[in-house]
Amino acid sequence: MSEADPTATRALVGAFYWVPAREPAGRISWRLLTCHDLGGWDGISHRELWPSVLAHLAASWEKNPVVLRRRLSDHYYALPRGRVTHPRGQYLILHGNDAPLPGPAWKRIIIDRFRLSGETLGTPHDDHERTLSEDILAFEEALGIDLNLPRA
Repeated sequence: MSEADPTATRALVGAFYWVPAREPAGRISWRLLTCHDLGGWDGISHRELWPSVLAHLAASWEKNPVVLRRRLSDHYYALPRGRVTHPRGQYLILHGNDAPLPGPAWKRIIIDRFRLSGETLGTPHDDHERTLSEDILAFEEALGIDLNLPRA
């Protein structure tokens, strides 16, 4: 008999991005893409994670990955993002207060994906996680879409 993996239900920490997904009739929806989805370690920076995010987006949007990376490599503030941390016995969802979904919806998705249900949790706003208008514009031009995100 094999033992269950003790890490299978352990709460996770790490970086995440909200990424646009194609929907019928030219609409977009938003998906949470975590460092764990992309094989990154939980301490990876958004700058280090961004090339993997771009590779994921190139595949899902049928864009040339070399061209997309060349155009967007320095625009890692283009999409709403954040990080789950665990300082002093409490989990924190650090965010830029610009998630593309309403508050209860985005929090519930992050809680589920990072296995935070039942944990002591805070959700402080962190300006460092906020999107930048110039990066949003570069991203929209590269993918040929309107993200309909707030501009600072």
